[in-house]
Amino acid sequence: MAIALLVPLLHGFGSFGGHPSLRGADPLPSTTLSSIQLAFSSGRHSFSRTIAVNDGTSAGNLLDKVAKLINIDRDLLVLWNGDVLLDEMGRVKNRRNSDRIGWNSMWDNHTTPENEAKVLNEKKLVDLNVTDGSLIHCAVRPLRGDHIHQAFAVYVKGELVDIIWDQEWLGTPDANEGNTYPSSFVNLSSGIYDYHITTTHPHFGMHAGQAYWFGDGLIHSHPGTSWQWFQHTEGLGATLGAFLEQTGVAFYDGADSRYPIGQWHVPFNTTRDLEQNAMTFPGHTGGKETMVGGQYACEQINPDDKAKEGLNGQNINNKTGPPRHTLRDFQTVLPNPLGMTPENIIIGSDATHKWRAYYWDYFNEAEPRMIEYGIPELWLGKNLGMVVLSYEPRVIAPDYVAPRPPQCMIDVLSDKQGFDTGKSIDKQQSSYYTLGFDGYPYPMPNYDGSGKGMWKKKVWVEGMDLAPLL
Repeated sequence: MAIALLVPLLHGFGSFGGHPSLRGADPLPSTTLSSIQLAFSSGRHSFSRTIAVNDGTSAGNLLDKVAKLINIDRDLLVLWNGDVLLDEMGRVKNRRNSDRIGWNSMWDNHTTPENEAKVLNEKKLVDLNVTDGSLIHCAVRPLRGDHIHQAFAVYVKGELVDIIWDQEWLGTPDANEGNTYPSSFVNLSSGIYDYHITTTHPHFGMHAGQAYWFGDGLIHSHPGTSWQWFQHTEGLGATLGAFLEQTGVAFYDGADSRYPIGQWHVPFNTTRDLEQNAMTFPGHTGGKETMVGGQYACEQINPDDKAKEGLNGQNINNKTGPPRHTLRDFQTVLPNPLGMTPENIIIGSDATHKWRAYYWDYFNEAEPRMIEYGIPELWLGKNLGMVVLSYEPRVIAPDYVAPRPPQCMIDVLSDKQGFDTGKSIDKQQSSYYTLGFDGYPYPMPNYDGSGKGMWKKKVWVEGMDLAPLL
């Protein structure tokens, strides 16, 4: 059984070069298609599988088969022929447009109609150099070279938490590993043996940003800025948990795989069960105490003083209502010095309140999905989605309205100013016409009747060659 499982995996990931001549006793490929080998790899997930096809199977047909197999929107899949892994110049062939099998619906080239997605997806596999037993690689976006965003906000009992920035560069890999390593350049070895785990925090391709640059409350996913060998935030690895880890925030629930429920690394002080969940927050973010309340600093997006343009990461007091106050006022569990970083703030579920997540696939959707279990595994592969974490009553009314990110944060996410005026705000990164790893627009739900992005998309695509990249 072990050998039977190992062989397709080795084929799937190129240990034997993946060429049909190495897969069986007969080195000559069949002239009639009956099956292909699919090698799937995305984040922490990988498998190899045989898929039945025939001479009439088109690129679009194969996209549909794979999309159904793994329950992913076909627009977010990338398939390419992997029979040959080195080209004639000795270069590794990695996700080249010339090897693509099928295209997403954003490819809409009116200059050369023969290169539109619909036409390309009607091409038969046999016309795309796919032979019987060919190895087809499959990945899920975002990939190295993609750059997408989601709005992100946290509410505690209806009060908005300040923007959480990227965590300090020195510390434990997670809040549950004891005291935070002292981030001092004076003597980095001072007290080093008093800590369970010490590490520097690398950038792994998902982050929040810092003040006056990306301190805007957005989740930024761009796997290409992580280390070359690291691919776990690509595709299905682009999860809410991966993002929170970069900010020093952690989420725990009954479906969490970080530690078994009941161990003292898990911040609950009562009976542990699937209905329990908790979040830990850094006591300071961006060098300032983590606060809650007030409102998002919308006026800082475009102040008159251009030298200070941008959000500083903190809310401001409402003109009416109570002033901002420390997030620690909501702490429900005192940190155990050994099991949990004392500097952190722990807010856990109790008899009346619990954490929920709300997710919108796209910023102009009316209703979100409500998620109560496995929240850290929420996949963030769609551009311009929105995520809210809310500590709220366990029992909510049927007409309860889910909290949304502040409207001006949503306007930054969607580049409303750029769309309305033709000039984006300074350092604007998020948009509905962002280009992907292949030089073409990232798949977006632009055909949902909203009209957003339509003219921008054509600006980027008109006249582009089918394969501008290797």
